[in-house]
Amino acid sequence: MNEFYDRIYKSMAKKEKEQLNKTAGNIILTPRMLKIYRTRGKDFTMDIISLLPTLLLLFFLWFIQYSAMETLEKMEASDFITYLVSGVLFLWIASCLILYCIDVKALECYFIGYNKSSYFLSTGTRQKQIRSDKGLIGEFKSYILSRTLTVPHKVLYNVCVPMDNGNFQEIDSIIITRRMIYVMECKNMEGEFIGSYDDEEWTQIIGSKQHKKKNVYLQNQLHTMALDKFLLDRGIIQNGQNVCINMALISGSIKFPQTNIPMDFRYGTMNKLSSFINTYDKQYSSQVEGNGLLDTAYEALLPYALYTDEERKAMMAERDIRKESGEFTKGVFREVTIEGGIPGITPPDKITLLRYNNLYTQIQISDGRSTCWQTRTDIPDEYLQ
Repeated sequence: MNEFYDRIYKSMAKKEKEQLNKTAGNIILTPRMLKIYRTRGKDFTMDIISLLPTLLLLFFLWFIQYSAMETLEKMEASDFITYLVSGVLFLWIASCLILYCIDVKALECYFIGYNKSSYFLSTGTRQKQIRSDKGLIGEFKSYILSRTLTVPHKVLYNVCVPMDNGNFQEIDSIIITRRMIYVMECKNMEGEFIGSYDDEEWTQIIGSKQHKKKNVYLQNQLHTMALDKFLLDRGIIQNGQNVCINMALISGSIKFPQTNIPMDFRYGTMNKLSSFINTYDKQYSSQVEGNGLLDTAYEALLPYALYTDEERKAMMAERDIRKESGEFTKGVFREVTIEGGIPGITPPDKITLLRYNNLYTQIQISDGRSTCWQTRTDIPDEYLQ
């Protein structure tokens, strides 16, 4: 445990901690609550949609009554019916297009019961703050995404995961299910990105313009590595267990490099990522006993998501000072190719690719189509030469 972060958590009042422990990040606690919560949201959305045609029809009748009275007086009954039906049909099509373009779920989350939402109770973020801060908009979208999930889950926001060198990684949001942990990096960007998933920077192309941007995958990989190590050190997961998915929640039309996509990476809009989580978790849920990671990982990470804005600023300031003194040097990754594998860890008939620095030791794993790096704590020192 990082002593600085522990001091902050321990200094909180007992009653305050109990309240935060009850509310912070708890989107769904039981399947029954999940069913009630989702039904309530669905009913509200359907009520709005079902009322819209009636409202549009009333508006249309009002409009023709006061704006085209002379024209209507000259119309035959059949012509009037045709005119009325075509007008209603046109307005109905227009309303469908509007609903298709507008995220009704987002409007519901923002306007209905916001001050009682788990997002507000977890972060204390006011609605006006979301409107003026792009970073908070992305964070809020991860909350909207969580509201569309049908699998039991819990969510944490702004999690400052401690690292062995005294530094920390701040993660936008973490969605925890029984089997997996989805590490969200929220980005508001668009265009096509050219480059490799090993490159520090990608080239962003928008029309005829090009810009250099940081590699989104590698940015979030810093988060997943810190989280993997945190969970391994506390015995919440075991070596060789893959639970963290590197996810980029994107707003806008975007295309990332399509060659050699890492097996632990997913990106897309809220709908795309929500569909992936629901499908993937249900597919493998039978392999998990009890609540799996849902309680253990959540309870371990919760203290690191409870800092106030003032506490976070103090942490950032201390980190900057210590960074200048060179405390957080983790070194570059050094790669080692091991013939014959590592006994008890990798097959003896396969070549093992290993990399390590001052903080992490990883081996490359594959599913037959793509690869990624897996953090380990059980690699013998003899291989780290």
